[in-house]
Amino acid sequence: MPLRVWRTDEVTPLSPHPNDPAPDLPRPPAGTGMEFLITFTLTVPPGVAAQAVQDAKAAEAQRTRDLAGQGHLLRVWTLPGAGRALGLYQARARPRCRRSCGRSPCQAG
Repeated sequence: MPLRVWRTDEVTPLSPHPNDPAPDLPRPPAGTGMEFLITFTLTVPPGVAAQAVQDAKAAEAQRTRDLAGQGHLLRVWTLPGAGRALGLYQARARPRCRRSCGRSPCQAG
């Protein structure tokens, strides 16, 4: 049976994200770790003050710069849909990726 019968492809357009790391940041050598694609959806609960949202987004931007500077965050793209993003991370193993990423400022408790 041909492969095309078993497989369905879905193309998702990627757009620039304001927190995408600069391309000139030092990157770990290829093959030195596992790469992880992590999707994010930012949903602001009703009633949250605009200043709190701005502060959380500023802290999130700083966290992405820190992770990029450490070589853990390689890229960030905006996905279709409100508040959706895709990040490309690199770590030696999945537990290391979780420790490296930690809890982001916009992550729910």
